[in-house]
Amino acid sequence: MPLLSPGLIHYYNGLWQTLRPEAGERQARQVIDGHRRYIAVQRVTGVPWYLVGIIHSLESNFSFGGHLHNGDPLERATIN
Repeated sequence: MPLLSPGLIHYYNGLWQTLRPEAGERQARQVIDGHRRYIAVQRVTGVPWYLVGIIHSLESNFSFGGHLHNGDPLERATIN
């Protein structure tokens, strides 16, 4: 089940279609540059790719070496 209703997804898609980032807006460009990676997350979660990119910006400063939701390193603990 998607996290967002079809109506809300349509609304956000409309907002995204009208977005025109200015040349100096680095974060907007980084979201656009990460489009392919965010689409993969969208397919699994149902969350629009651009919203995934915004969350990625807020939580991990666009680092793909950390968890999307909080930026913690992707290292796995070893069991002794």
